[in-house]
Amino acid sequence: MAGPFPYVRSASSQPGSGLAYYWSASPDEELGPLMMEWWRLYLTHLLRSGRLELWRRAHNLYYGLDADGGWSRSSAVAYGGEQGEYVQLRVNEFRSLLEHTHTLITGTRPTLIARGMNASAKSQTAARLAEGVFEYYLEEQKLEQAMQQASRFALRYGEGWVYSYWDPDAGEAYDVERQEGPGGETVDRVVYQGEIRTRALMPIDVIRDPAWDVSAGEEPWVIVHTRRSRWDLIALYPELKEELLNAPSCPQLPADLWSDRDKESRDLVSCLELYHARTPALPQGRYAMTVGDLMLFSGALPYDTIPVVAMRPDTETKTAFGYTTSWDLMGLQEVLDSIVSTVASNHDAYALRNIWLPLGSGLSVSSLRGGLKLLESREMPQRVDLMPDLTSSVNFSKTIMEHMSSISGINNVARGQPDPNVKSGAMAALIHSMAVQYNSGLQASYAQLFERVGTHFLDVARRYMTTPRLVAISGPRGSAWVKDFRGSDIDGVRRIAVDTGNAITRTSAGRQEIATQFLANGIIPQDPQGAQQYLQMISTGRFEPLTDRPDTKLRGIQAENDRLVLGEEARVLITDDHVAHIEAHMSLLDEPSVRDDDEIAAVILDHVQTHMELYQQASMVNPGLMTILGIPPFPGAPGEGMAPQGGPPMNPGGDVQAPMAAPEPVAAGLPPGAPDVQAARMPTLPGQQGQYDPATGQSMEGA
Repeated sequence: MAGPFPYVRSASSQPGSGLAYYWSASPDEELGPLMMEWWRLYLTHLLRSGRLELWRRAHNLYYGLDADGGWSRSSAVAYGGEQGEYVQLRVNEFRSLLEHTHTLITGTRPTLIARGMNASAKSQTAARLAEGVFEYYLEEQKLEQAMQQASRFALRYGEGWVYSYWDPDAGEAYDVERQEGPGGETVDRVVYQGEIRTRALMPIDVIRDPAWDVSAGEEPWVIVHTRRSRWDLIALYPELKEELLNAPSCPQLPADLWSDRDKESRDLVSCLELYHARTPALPQGRYAMTVGDLMLFSGALPYDTIPVVAMRPDTETKTAFGYTTSWDLMGLQEVLDSIVSTVASNHDAYALRNIWLPLGSGLSVSSLRGGLKLLESREMPQRVDLMPDLTSSVNFSKTIMEHMSSISGINNVARGQPDPNVKSGAMAALIHSMAVQYNSGLQASYAQLFERVGTHFLDVARRYMTTPRLVAISGPRGSAWVKDFRGSDIDGVRRIAVDTGNAITRTSAGRQEIATQFLANGIIPQDPQGAQQYLQMISTGRFEPLTDRPDTKLRGIQAENDRLVLGEEARVLITDDHVAHIEAHMSLLDEPSVRDDDEIAAVILDHVQTHMELYQQASMVNPGLMTILGIPPFPGAPGEGMAPQGGPPMNPGGDVQAPMAAPEPVAAGLPPGAPDVQAARMPTLPGQQGQYDPATGQSMEGA
């Protein structure tokens, strides 16, 4: 889309060519002034269109400020009028509704799913690691906090931005390198691991082309404005020390931008960073950082995508800006403030009793107590009420608040104030889920923010985390372990997906109802561990404690399938769920390319045969173990009357029966009496009577 000046002419163009070129492809000496010009044009558009005033009003209402940004009305009751007769009071429903909405969409973290390049076990293991590392950064590196702050900005201003970038001068120091200083001297420079930095940005600090239509796709470029320490920049760019010392604290921009944001600071300077995506006009993209007109760095885009991600509850058609329903609450909030202030003013003026006496009554003021007022006049004063009483004002204020709740979609149950007719947890959960469903668009925007920030995180980690670092990875049932991690460990993972789940699972009442049903039906055991699972489901909405075991089992089976289909052997343990393993392994033979390969088919059939043998042995030797693991006994295996340690069974009369001969191994497509490969690598179990030939087993393993 064309902006105010999409193309410029430069003296550095080829002489006589007369061609204009894209402004983002300008030489470094011209790009700095152009970025400053874009900043001025963007702010001028915000001022002229009234959008900046809209953002400022939303800001003041959210924080309970005066119209001019002062704090007098939020910290105490203020008085206006000629003699202070008008009470100015605020009941900040606007902030309350926005905070409840924010809690509704961010209170439960979306379920993160890392997508690998394929379904191999290696790729799935890398995906699981990527999920754990991303969750570590969400908590320890304040990544989730930045996204939550951006969602607050989105509710207030129609859009919030998350800026996530690689800082090579952060993290732990791991090396020292010698380099030449500005004066030619040799200096030692500490080399750091580098770290991913994340911050939330207000829309005023993300400069873009106001003519861009965001419904047509993401912006091809943005300019990020941040305030940075002058002295940190001097340390990073010592060759530009004099220019940075003379750089203005805040360049000349349209006045009265934002309360105190345009105040000067000696230590801070305004820094602009251009991020241009890879497009046909700029195949390598572009990144440039300037302070004023001074260019600090210029080069290709260092990431796959622009590292600035927006969250918009909705978009304003044919514009580059977002829209939020909370703007419809601002006028109602001002009317509510007026009503409350009027009621308070009447109460302040007429709540105390007055005594009227005719002139010359002789009653002195000193005889009155308790703050009473004495009025003396020839005729009794008359009060003129254009409204019969204050009841209508109070009722009107309730109507205004009902309208605000209806517009925001936040009902009384979501605010923790259920109506008297809500008597059951199921009903409260249903009503609460309706509030969640109403705000499902916001939830989807927040989930999309998680996906885009998470995918960008994977890109940055793969590119720049080349040195090992310790991260705490979450494990089953809230456990954790510390892992030595580097970016190459997640090479097979390309994106983070998010599952928002059902609306009722994102409410505390809904989670409690589901957990209670699980407890009643025995899905959650009634023991201390079950109590922990119950509380975790209510507080976090996470069902992993109930699904970790099946999930790890499926991943293990998939890992075995990956090895078998390559003709590699996989170990079989007596504690495996042999039924699930056999069914999954035999499914490999349904593929014609596998079935027709004699070598691979033999490896699979031999592996299945081993499962059959151990399954049969476990059912005969240790049926108690099978019961604990929830595995049914082997078909035809004796289940009762057998000694648990493999000794001879007793008949009902107490006589010792002859030991039962071990059944022959049975497997589809395998001959009876096949050698037992497991014997050479499994310990002798109680009750085994030398059924294996170690020499045969060793020869098979050697093969």
